[in-house]
Amino acid sequence: MDTVVSPERIHNELLHCVTLTQRSIQKSAGMETVSRTCCQLAADIFSHSYTPSPYTRFAVTDPKLREIYAPAFRDRLAQNWLVYHLSPFVERVLIDDTYANRCGKGVLAAVKRAQTFMRRPGNQYYLQLDVQNFFNSIPHAALLRQCRILITRYMSAHPLRTQILDMLEKSVQHAAPANTFTISGDRLLLDSIPAHKTLLAAGPGRGLPLGSASSQMLAGLYMNPLDQYIKHTLRVKGYVRYMDDLILFGNSTAQLSRYRQAIRYFMQTELELTLHPHKQTLQACHQGADYLGYRIYPHYLHLRKRNITKLVAWMRFFNSLLSGTPGHPPTHIAARPEWMSLTDNGSLSPDLPLLQRMQAVINSYYGMMKHATHFRLRRDIWYRHGGMLTTYMLPDGPQYTSVRIKKRCLQDWILSRSLPVHTG
Repeated sequence: MDTVVSPERIHNELLHCVTLTQRSIQKSAGMETVSRTCCQLAADIFSHSYTPSPYTRFAVTDPKLREIYAPAFRDRLAQNWLVYHLSPFVERVLIDDTYANRCGKGVLAAVKRAQTFMRRPGNQYYLQLDVQNFFNSIPHAALLRQCRILITRYMSAHPLRTQILDMLEKSVQHAAPANTFTISGDRLLLDSIPAHKTLLAAGPGRGLPLGSASSQMLAGLYMNPLDQYIKHTLRVKGYVRYMDDLILFGNSTAQLSRYRQAIRYFMQTELELTLHPHKQTLQACHQGADYLGYRIYPHYLHLRKRNITKLVAWMRFFNSLLSGTPGHPPTHIAARPEWMSLTDNGSLSPDLPLLQRMQAVINSYYGMMKHATHFRLRRDIWYRHGGMLTTYMLPDGPQYTSVRIKKRCLQDWILSRSLPVHTG
């Protein structure tokens, strides 16, 4: 490990973190001055003078209505720098069967693991639990205690230990609701979020803003004591967690009920969290489990009905744009201004970038469906709801696992871009 402590080292690490941040309008706008931004941010981190900027607050509806706090590009870099240093050590303490926000894990891996446990002899029943208002309920003091233990255990000799700890405390304790502004056009959607589900209602000393890389990592770390308790104290062999969605497997309802009581007590006393009173399911494995967007059975998978409904709605919306009759799309589409702005243009003669955007949305659902037992459904949805989309796209292979843009459309677009422009 490089033992030199200097702003230049932090500056180089921040430049690397630029490559780790996802694409966004803020990132595109900030790329012209990214080196200067990293240089100033490195100096602030090194001198312990870093202060988070105000967040941007907006609402999303997919998969459910909730508020998102988006940090400025400068703060996204700072949070990615923090994750860059902490995540290798966080990985050391997490159990193998927690799947959120981890390299090589993810939703599909969690679903497949749960299905594996369903098939094991003796796992006749499952218990599914959810934490009530999870991100907004995490207590800062308890989270920072966990983080300090982690840093003391693994990073006592790290040359940037004091800077990392300072950044960690400022990121966790930053009062996001008091330092935020709204630029989203959907103010009514924000106002429709129940007050008790907002970060502002959590009060001082609680809650992590949903929407930042550090929040995702720290929330996963905060649940680690519960994972250890379930695996090593309760000795539950069949257990999967994806953030705050837990699913346990056992040979009787009585056994799983005892686990539920023990988990409820542990969460209240050790983590200061509460199980959601209405999001608890205890039933036989052969009946299937709704988990992470899928309906899981021991030997096959189905995509949840609501996701299929959303795909059909998107295809109808795209066809209405192409025909010039947009109508009233459902909420999960109406909340997307980048799409709703196209409804004022009448019928569209789509260019390649717009077709690619439509293709990406359709393939995101088809990508989920290809892992389920849905060949007929994938085929039938395309032929029943393809409509005008079939003029520009076609299935990419006989299994209907995705759609592609027709070569004719690609050639026409390339030709139109290469033709000279005549001015009269």
